[in-house]
Amino acid sequence: DDLFGFCFTTLNRLANKVDEKMQLTAKNGQSIRSTLNVLTCKISPVFTFFDFVQSGTKIHLIFSIDFTSSNGDPSQTTSLHHTSPNPKQTNPYEQAIAAAGLIIKDYDNTNTFTVYGFGARIPPIGETSHLFPITLTDSPECKGIDGVVRAYR
Repeated sequence: DDLFGFCFTTLNRLANKVDEKMQLTAKNGQSIRSTLNVLTCKISPVFTFFDFVQSGTKIHLIFSIDFTSSNGDPSQTTSLHHTSPNPKQTNPYEQAIAAAGLIIKDYDNTNTFTVYGFGARIPPIGETSHLFPITLTDSPECKGIDGVVRAYR
């Protein structure tokens, strides 16, 4: 990763093949016997998130919530799923849902979010499920971010 030479040109000169072979200059400004040969030059646009939104890309946020035991016992305050009796104290999962929802909700015109969970024992059988609607109904859809948080709790 050592710089052994450099040269200056413009994108137009590269694209128009004006500078196909360029003499390199050393770090100290002295000429060296090395050249840079440009075989091809392709200019490709780099699209931003807003370019996609402005062109009509539809965005739909889907949540997947990890209920595996690695998150700790929800009855313990150290668990990522611990729910405080104080509604103003939210756990990391509620914070993540709110943060993602705050950003994406304005780009999702349905205001309905699909939410699945995995790694939990689902009543009444109590077997661990690796894919279940968080609503514990046939539909994984929740209305609004508040609906996602209510279903999560």
